[in-house]
Amino acid sequence: MMQAQWKLRAYLQAHGITPYRLAKALPEMRQATIYRLAAEETPQSVSFDVLSQVIAGLRRVTGEDVTPNDLIAIVETRSAEDTSWQTADLSRLADEEPYDWGGVDPLTLGKAVHVTASGEIAAEH
Repeated sequence: MMQAQWKLRAYLQAHGITPYRLAKALPEMRQATIYRLAAEETPQSVSFDVLSQVIAGLRRVTGEDVTPNDLIAIVETRSAEDTSWQTADLSRLADEEPYDWGGVDPLTLGKAVHVTASGEIAAEH
């Protein structure tokens, strides 16, 4: 699943800007809103209007071009179900009997696959 991640806190830290300083550059926005946005990585919602105002305030403070890419990242998230195998305790399986394939060679069932570094799965030929 993909999720938008808010990077305002990291941007402020990287540029030595405090939320207070940004809030002073945005008198039309409540200071509490700036502090909340600077504290959260995944705020409930950020409207395009708020995003535009934050970008305008950062441009005033830094004198640099600021884009939505500087403040938002799209990251892949995995559910606990997707990653539960990574922390599973498989030591109890050491005492189990091997699976009975019923006389069928499991290596002849299906095709081998290759997983690339980016996570794509491709059937091997």
